[in-house]
Amino acid sequence: MFAGIGCFFLDQWLWNVTWGWYYLPINMILFIFLLNFSAGMSLLRAFITSIFINVSSFAIFTSAVVGILIYAVGMEYVTSMDDVFPPFVVWRPVLFLCLLYIVLQSCFLYFTRSWYKPSIKRLIVLLVISNLFSAFFAYKFVLMKLY
Repeated sequence: MFAGIGCFFLDQWLWNVTWGWYYLPINMILFIFLLNFSAGMSLLRAFITSIFINVSSFAIFTSAVVGILIYAVGMEYVTSMDDVFPPFVVWRPVLFLCLLYIVLQSCFLYFTRSWYKPSIKRLIVLLVISNLFSAFFAYKFVLMKLY
């Protein structure tokens, strides 16, 4: 069971740094505008918040996968044809990556909730909206690369 979960996170991380590398930049830009227009944050504060949340979630994800799965456990990327996402099923890794970042970024927002004036529920809703739109745009970009 641990091997299956580990392979899932390793697959997601590999997909994130190869095909889905533009997911986080898109999310940063969308989250800046949502924080600025919907939450009433200044542009500078929204920029700092968005960069901090996205970079820290990527750093936590990367350090967990590389540090724990690759170095501590010694997991290697060995795939079977059952694990490979065919090009026409791009939505699966994009959706899983979106859900993974929603969880990581929501936890980060929750732990740093004293830094923000808007309510934490409102910020998490904006975060979910931003991640869903980022997943949609990332999906479209991957399809444009494939076809």
